[in-house]
Amino acid sequence: MTIAAWQRELFTLGSARFRAPVALRFGVAVGLPLAAGLALGAPGAGVIAAFAALLTTICDVGDTHRARFVTMTCGALGIVAGGVLGAHFGDHPYAHESLVTAAALAVGLLSGPHPALSVVARFFALAVVVGAGVEWHSTAFFFAGVGGVASALLVTALTWALLPRDRTNPVDWRTRIDTAFAFDRPDIRYALALTVAAAAALFAANLLALHKPYWAAVTVLMVMRREGTESLRLTLHYAVGTLLGLVAAAACVALAPATPALAAIAIATAAVTRIALAINPSLGFASFTIFVLLLLEVGMPHTGFSWVLWSTRAYDVAVGCALAILGTLAARRTAPTTL
Repeated sequence: MTIAAWQRELFTLGSARFRAPVALRFGVAVGLPLAAGLALGAPGAGVIAAFAALLTTICDVGDTHRARFVTMTCGALGIVAGGVLGAHFGDHPYAHESLVTAAALAVGLLSGPHPALSVVARFFALAVVVGAGVEWHSTAFFFAGVGGVASALLVTALTWALLPRDRTNPVDWRTRIDTAFAFDRPDIRYALALTVAAAAALFAANLLALHKPYWAAVTVLMVMRREGTESLRLTLHYAVGTLLGLVAAAACVALAPATPALAAIAIATAAVTRIALAINPSLGFASFTIFVLLLLEVGMPHTGFSWVLWSTRAYDVAVGCALAILGTLAARRTAPTTL
């Protein structure tokens, strides 16, 4: 199987009859901790838990359900560890920039031609950057994250036991595991390109003295891929989806600014994110972006819609997408064409 093929097949669902159980699994896994946080008067904890739940549920990569559950567990450990690390060191002088560049380097080195490891590494780095950006206490982040991943794993086990199981992923997670940690020249080259792109994203945001300039770096980490021109079309899909998601999220906040409404929309987009990824990468990234941005509004609500805030986010995302595309082209094809 070519790398481009497994990129397309990574989130395949197969028959349309599996879409309802998948949407239910995602919606319940994310909705339970978010609703609990809001009901207990701790929206921040609910937001962190919901974020961890969605990332953990997306990590179900493997050719059997057992393998997928193992990958989800590994992803959960990485997400919680990354979030705690970012939250603990993020408020130290220069620690934010150091954490972002280190996370980008780790993603670059571990995002070789191995589907499961690539997803887990990318979500670990994403959790590091988010943990540093939200400036939460590391202990609170830990307990909220654990609650989120517990919700994801429990709901997954229950839905697989009670409902028709969606098809297993055609990519064997053991494929090329022997070379995943080789760190050869292509791995190092891509890692350096990703690190430079993430650092440049931070620099571009800091240049304008923007508050919390981590959005550009988050965009780079999520959008940039290592197969160079071979995956440029996929990278463009991710970039377009991210930008569309930002516009849609801004519209939701402007039209329905109440916290319960935003929480309900966030849960709905989480429910369809996996299905959207299976249909089209742009739709998947648009759903994911809407979910994350609305979570921020729920956890750290602002006084209504702010053009300054959303124009800042638009700038960050646009810069991140541009740097990710340039980085993808600069790295060229740095991975084998087949698995």
